[in-house]
Amino acid sequence: MRETCDLTIQLPMRGAIASLNVATAGAVGLYAVWQARGWQGWRAPEA
Repeated sequence: MRETCDLTIQLPMRGAIASLNVATAGAVGLYAVWQARGWQGWRAPEA
C-alpha cells in the first residue's frame, strides 16, 4: 500500500489499535495541528 500513497504519517496512540479510518485519522491530525498552533478551543461570542 505504501507504494501508492503520496504521504504517510504516524499518530502517537495509547493502547493496541491496528488502524483508523481516514476520517478519524484526519480529525486527530487536525486537532494535533490546532494544539501545536496554540488553539484555545471554541469561544462563546461576546455580547
